[in-house]
Amino acid sequence: MILSRRFSSVPMDYQIHAIALDGTQLDGEIEIRGSFWVFPKTPLTQPLRDHNRIHAGFWDTFFRVFIVAHSDLEITLQTQPSNALGGLIGLVGLIIAGVLIIFWLTS
Repeated sequence: MILSRRFSSVPMDYQIHAIALDGTQLDGEIEIRGSFWVFPKTPLTQPLRDHNRIHAGFWDTFFRVFIVAHSDLEITLQTQPSNALGGLIGLVGLIIAGVLIIFWLTS
């Protein structure tokens, strides 16, 4: 397991870079296991590439990533917030502004 995320609903993008230490072509798979409690997801398997992008969304509160490789690898993991986070913050701000306007108009 190279990634385990628990109790977080913040959308994130994960960049996984893999290099075979013996200089051969990559041979393996990435298995992504999302949340199983509210909206169950079946595990997703994809081929291992040099550059792999994995997205964890709002409902991926529990999220794990496994790599099954057939040779030794050097793995680099980069994390960055997803672009959806800006939209979520904007939506919350819009709702708060709406509530304040309604409160102001009714008082």
